[in-house]
Amino acid sequence: MKIINSSEYVQKYTKGVRMLVTIWTNKEGFCKACKKGGTPSKSYETFNPGNIGNTDDGSTNKLTNFEDGVERLIKYFIDAATGKKWSFGYKKIPPFWSIDVHRNPSNYGRTNGYLPGYEGQYNGEIGYFTKKYATGARVSNTGISGIVTLFSLNSYTGELNGNTKLIDLVNFNPPDKKIIYNVK
Repeated sequence: MKIINSSEYVQKYTKGVRMLVTIWTNKEGFCKACKKGGTPSKSYETFNPGNIGNTDDGSTNKLTNFEDGVERLIKYFIDAATGKKWSFGYKKIPPFWSIDVHRNPSNYGRTNGYLPGYEGQYNGEIGYFTKKYATGARVSNTGISGIVTLFSLNSYTGELNGNTKLIDLVNFNPPDKKIIYNVK
């Protein structure tokens, strides 16, 4: 995603929030020709790299352009980190059956469409955030492993696990502003 390392975004946003957007865009399957037959993903077709508003029942939320989708995802991360998206405190997500999970079992690692619930204290931790944000994360928490990998590559020295505070990642802004994606 070239936009994330553009001079406009480097000046406007922290490296941490831009890395979270990068991770989530990949996690949500944003790609032009990734599905069977080379068709674009739902997030790509709707200019919605975070799939915000695209639900497990198949509903979609199409945005005007990709930049709007990126801005929306950045705001989502900031709001979740500060308690504006979900207030801090005890939360309970009930288990449910999803038509999207049922139709796409390989995407979720489930064959029956059933997703477990989750409950606990939300105080901005990435572990809870990933479980609340993405239903598939309640089965396999790949969101945290993506976060750990990219932040480690970019010299983040703080704690990196499910208890890490999202606000610490959002605020991460070392002098080297460009995101490093791999080690050479």
